[in-house]
Amino acid sequence: MFLLYMNPILIAAAVVPAVFLLIRVYRADRLEPEPSGLLLSLILRGVFATVIAMVLEELGSALLGSVYAENSLPYNVIMYFVIVAFSEEGAKYILLRRRTWRSDAFNCQFDGVVYAVFVSLGFALWENLGYVAMYGLYKFKHGFGGEIFHQLGCWDYPIDEDKYNRFTAYEINQKGYYE
Repeated sequence: MFLLYMNPILIAAAVVPAVFLLIRVYRADRLEPEPSGLLLSLILRGVFATVIAMVLEELGSALLGSVYAENSLPYNVIMYFVIVAFSEEGAKYILLRRRTWRSDAFNCQFDGVVYAVFVSLGFALWENLGYVAMYGLYKFKHGFGGEIFHQLGCWDYPIDEDKYNRFTAYEINQKGYYE
């Protein structure tokens, strides 16, 4: 339902730059065009890299939170300059390498540039669509006159009371709930 609140202009702003750059880089490869199936699989691997990066970032945050306070300078420096950077770029690199290094289509140095751009733009495209979707959720909840809270489940109507109570208990025990 909240998808109805997503602004088409924001969706276009999230999609058009990535598509423009994908086309531009694809056309820049004038020697031998790359197989479209390979390029599509690289975009999808970029999308999947966001999932891997999210999992790694959550694990890194949990480990780092056991050593440093979450709002401390060492925590923030290590979190954003080490954990986030290596999680995102590492996930893209590993998926790129697994798909292309032994490919018969990888026969020119510029092919590596094309492949890396396609994985990276798949990642960026999905990340931008996620930001747009969260704005749509915000507008959906705000449109009914409710207040926006940082905590999940604040004004949600539970369909299954038992699951809702377990989820609420889990949320209350999470770090940062009372901040």
